[in-house]
Amino acid sequence: MCKYNKELLPNTLVCVLFLYLQKKVVKKSDAIPSEQKELLVKIGKKLQKLRAERGNTYVKTAKEMGVPRNTLNRMELGRINFQLLTLVRVLNYYHLSISQFFDELD
Repeated sequence: MCKYNKELLPNTLVCVLFLYLQKKVVKKSDAIPSEQKELLVKIGKKLQKLRAERGNTYVKTAKEMGVPRNTLNRMELGRINFQLLTLVRVLNYYHLSISQFFDELD
């Protein structure tokens, strides 16, 4: 199963863990291009502003939205290239359409 030297990784569990962690490493080719990163940061700042207007923590807001808290946190920080459906779920929580959200984007 493990394609690496068994002397270095004698234990199957260690091998599986090594392969799992290897997949989790962000490769340069997987990095978000700078122009897209700028947009994600703008979106994140807008989401932070909307949440702050309600006076909620991101943990409470994420729970009410049905979105994992780390996903919402990473969205607000512009660190995740999220799916459109996730953004729609977040905007539904704030009673905003996609066009309203982007029209008001700073």
